Amino acid sequence: MKIKIAIFVFAFTAILVGSAPAQEPVDFSEAKTLSAELGKPLLMEFIRSDCEYCQKATSEAETSDIIKNALKSVVHISLNVREGEGIALSEEYKVGNTYPVFVLANSKGEVIRRWVGYNGANRFVSMLKMALSDLTTIKDREINFNSKPNPSDALFLAGYYSDTKEYLKAVDYYQQAKKLGGSPAIDYEYNIFQNMASAAWDYEIPFEEILPSADAVLDLRNKKPESVIKMVRVISRVARKLDGTGKLAKYIQAGLDITARGNNEKYTQYHDEFKMDFALHVENDTAKALEIKKASLGEGWETNPDKFYNFAEWCLERKINLIEAKKYALQAAQLATEGPFKGKTIKTAAEIYDALGDTKTAVNLMEEAMEQDPANDYYETIWNDFRKKLQGRK
Repeated sequence: MKIKIAIFVFAFTAILVGSAPAQEPVDFSEAKTLSAELGKPLLMEFIRSDCEYCQKATSEAETSDIIKNALKSVVHISLNVREGEGIALSEEYKVGNTYPVFVLANSKGEVIRRWVGYNGANRFVSMLKMALSDLTTIKDREINFNSKPNPSDALFLAGYYSDTKEYLKAVDYYQQAKKLGGSPAIDYEYNIFQNMASAAWDYEIPFEEILPSADAVLDLRNKKPESVIKMVRVISRVARKLDGTGKLAKYIQAGLDITARGNNEKYTQYHDEFKMDFALHVENDTAKALEIKKASLGEGWETNPDKFYNFAEWCLERKINLIEAKKYALQAAQLATEGPFKGKTIKTAAEIYDALGDTKTAVNLMEEAMEQDPANDYYETIWNDFRKKLQGRK
């Protein structure tokens, strides 16, 4: 009888253990081992403890039945990008500065698919289901493509490399997808331009190298109004950063022509934006550009914190009228409530002080901005850049 009871207790315990939810692996090595033993893919979730969307994802993973069921298909490990092995792994997997980032991999840690952000349980489950539908790794997909080129793999790889900020690789795959006759619904010209512009923004290529891809977006055979508008806005920003504003005339004019024909609020907004930039960069008339900008903000804009912050930011990006811009940025910061928007206004004020040569004040202001929005890694980058500049002057 004792033996039978012992067997029964053992069996009952086994049933309980088998039905209990699996515990997360303690580290990446254990996660890969479990992935191999269980025959399940590995899902890495890169987070920051002070990230609002990461907190939401973690909370709903504990309460949502559909997420719990979905996670049974994978070995899940959460990795804090600021702690322990999460620091090195976030670099290895090119996580970036937007969280959370989900990376589905095989038991060797080879990437299958990745996606960024958390927009609720249903969206997460949908993305995971899509990722699990094809477990081909990026490495194997490239091997397959090299042996048998096809537009589907080319597009997948283009999107992946764009996400990991390997922009020139993305351009190559978009170009190959276009040559292979991919879907006509995909705007290859704009995707190629966008990645070329991002590469230029990161100083990987000179500004002039993005012009042929911008011209392709303008080509009458391919022209899509929304793509032209997006292209003009992007190329203008890149030109301002890389001293290429002398090349903008035909692009801004194309934006003006398209938005003049629209009758919706967005087109009107973009038309005003293009008029300002045409005055500034083509006609070299700063006073006219400022006049158009102020008129676009409407009457009484000087008493509206959102609007005069917008004005300060606009001036900063174009490096004009910085004294007045500083006044409005400081007022916006003073009036803003505690939190991310206040951090953004203080950041703008800091950058204006730096542009005016007062980097010491800029450093102090960036410390205040980081306190308002501690989840924003970019603020720490700006703060460090200002400190290095200040130390270099001593």
